[in-house]
Amino acid sequence: MLKIKPIHIRAAREYVAQNHRHNIPPVGGKFAIAYFDEERLCGVAICGRPTARRLDNGETLEIYRNCTDGTRNACSKLYGACVRIARDMGYREIITYTLESENGASLKAANFKFEGAAGGTLDRHAPQGLLRFAGRNEKSVEIHRYLKGVIQMTDKPKRLDRCLEILKCTEGNKSFLKEKKPRSPLGKLILICEYPVGDPAPGEPDEAPITWKLAKRAARDFLRMSDAPSAIVWQRAKAIRVYRKG
Repeated sequence: MLKIKPIHIRAAREYVAQNHRHNIPPVGGKFAIAYFDEERLCGVAICGRPTARRLDNGETLEIYRNCTDGTRNACSKLYGACVRIARDMGYREIITYTLESENGASLKAANFKFEGAAGGTLDRHAPQGLLRFAGRNEKSVEIHRYLKGVIQMTDKPKRLDRCLEILKCTEGNKSFLKEKKPRSPLGKLILICEYPVGDPAPGEPDEAPITWKLAKRAARDFLRMSDAPSAIVWQRAKAIRVYRKG
């Protein structure tokens, strides 16, 4: 089974040194994650502060390396996991770089936007020890042009949809109503009633919670008086609706 797991930066750097096609391990980083197939390590990603000083504003994270053994979809999975972690940590932007010769399919799959040439090069005069550490002595050092991809982090939009299913249940001689989150798809729904919900005026209390309770009470009353097995209470953008299911 394929899973994203945490990994120590030292182990991630060693993996990059052995498997990366054209780059050396970064000196450090804030965190690293790994992609496992059962117990087999398929790839790693290392993230940290931006190497460009002008981008190091405290709210930007850079993915230093994304290195895999070629496992299908491993790169895009690692990119996506890095984006989710960055969002949860409060970063506003996440950046990474790739070679011009690469098509960037994994970056596109992770919703990165191409921002153009970054102007980076590999240093022809890099210390030989650094090259030996990367295990690339047999290859000549080439100058590559790098491209940058960026994801702008925005606050998660408020979820306007709110859905609840109320079920008729029996246990022995007792009958009762039970609330649960409905499973998707909801199936055929028949509208019973609707309660409009508008945006509160400045200084006025929000009436949506009270309207939600009224809609739930209406759904319960309907179930007590009908033979319907369940009812759906669904809050959309401008209204709270009660449906009969089935």
